[in-house]
Amino acid sequence: MYAFAPDLLEQQLATARRIVGDAVVVRAGDLVQAGLDAARSAPAGLVHTDVVLTNVIWTGSAAIPVDFEFACVGPVDLDVDCVGREVVGRRDRVAIEGLRDALASTLERAGAIQRLRGYSLLRDLWALGKWADHDPSLTDATTWGPARDLIADTTQSGWIDQLLDAEH
Repeated sequence: MYAFAPDLLEQQLATARRIVGDAVVVRAGDLVQAGLDAARSAPAGLVHTDVVLTNVIWTGSAAIPVDFEFACVGPVDLDVDCVGREVVGRRDRVAIEGLRDALASTLERAGAIQRLRGYSLLRDLWALGKWADHDPSLTDATTWGPARDLIADTTQSGWIDQLLDAEH
C-alpha cells in the first residue's frame, strides 16, 4: 500500500496525473519525497500497515491486532497513517483530541509530520490506482474518495491537518 519503490511511485503518480492534473501531482510528488527523505531517519520495525478498527479484536482490556496480510518491516510510525485516517474520518472531536494527545511524543519527533504526509499521500496514490483499475474509463474520477483525499493532503486539509488542528 505504500510505494517506497521509485518505479512504482512513478506509475502511481502517472495514474493520478490523469485524474487530478499536474499541479496536484507535482505537489504530491514533492511532499512524498520530503516524507521519504524524513523516513530515512525513522527506526525500522514490524508494521501492520492496515490498522483499522475491523483489524483489531477488543477484549475489554486489550486491543489485539489481526490480519497481518500487509505486515512488513518499515518505519515504526507508518501505522499512524491508518489509525489517524480511521479516527479523524469518524469526525468524533473527543476521539481526535485523544489520538492527538496519545501521539504527542510521536508528532514531536524530527521529521514526523513530513513522514506522515508522505505516508498518507502514498496510501492515497495506492487507493486511487486501485479505483482506476476497477474503472479505467475514469468516470467521475475526481469525485472518488482517494482523489479527494489526495487533493486534501496536498492542500493541507487532510486527516493530518485535522488532527493537528484539534483543540485541547
